[in-house]
Amino acid sequence: MTDDVWPIGQGESPHLGSFNGIGFGLKGFTRVDENGRCFATRWFMVVYLPVAPLRRYYLTEGKVTHEVSRTTTRYVLHGQSRLRSGEILRTYAFCWLLCPVVLGLPLLPLLRYANQDAPSLWVLVGGFLGCVAAGSVTLAVLHTAYRRRWAPLRTARWVTPPLAL
Repeated sequence: MTDDVWPIGQGESPHLGSFNGIGFGLKGFTRVDENGRCFATRWFMVVYLPVAPLRRYYLTEGKVTHEVSRTTTRYVLHGQSRLRSGEILRTYAFCWLLCPVVLGLPLLPLLRYANQDAPSLWVLVGGFLGCVAAGSVTLAVLHTAYRRRWAPLRTARWVTPPLAL
């Protein structure tokens, strides 16, 4: 599919970043096109979960740096585009439905011991940590497979910016 893309004006660089999980980030990436670029939506996030889509950008993912308590990804923004409802719904579904199910479903057998004597505290702690680890790995694999194979491939069609009314 082709999406219209408008150039970003000089000095128009959106803030991306969060503090204690509240802030702005990119989600809903499409597959990378032949130019090495993709589309992503800028979201307002709370506890790293998307709350409101703000704007969609055509961008190139750059270098990722890892520091002690922070990971930074550099992006080169090439243009902006209209929000796509399908991408917004997929992002909500992944973050608000699939993630809690994958992380929470394996914990249900542990709830059996909620009001009873547990076999051992270490069994419960180990089971909990094992479920969280397995769920996290599953989500990472699903997310990577989606980005590489199942995400829509969009191409950009450059247009002049719309006239302000």
